[in-house]
Amino acid sequence: MSDGVPRIAQRVKELRGRSGLTQQAVAMAAGLSVSVVSQIEQGTNADPRLSTLLALAAALGVSLDELAGPGPQDARHLVAPVAEDERPAGEVTSTPLGEKRPARGKRKGRAGQ
Repeated sequence: MSDGVPRIAQRVKELRGRSGLTQQAVAMAAGLSVSVVSQIEQGTNADPRLSTLLALAAALGVSLDELAGPGPQDARHLVAPVAEDERPAGEVTSTPLGEKRPARGKRKGRAGQ
């Protein structure tokens, strides 16, 4: 990283430049606003959601690992960890294999089940 700009900011800008796409074209392809793409590239949104990163990767035609760039073997360093007790009950999380499972915690619903 250089000048305190997050790695993800540099990677998005670099990959967008290589593809010859504008911020607007990437935003449209990813289903994001231009301001979100701009904020990520400028480093003012240094902690984007995983869903945002996945959408950007798809719009840029790369994998999440390619979006993360050289470094650790996975892209977990791009997303701030969320403690189990900070997740809302019933929130869906992903397993390492991409399978969906309900988050831990009390669920609202019928008693006795």
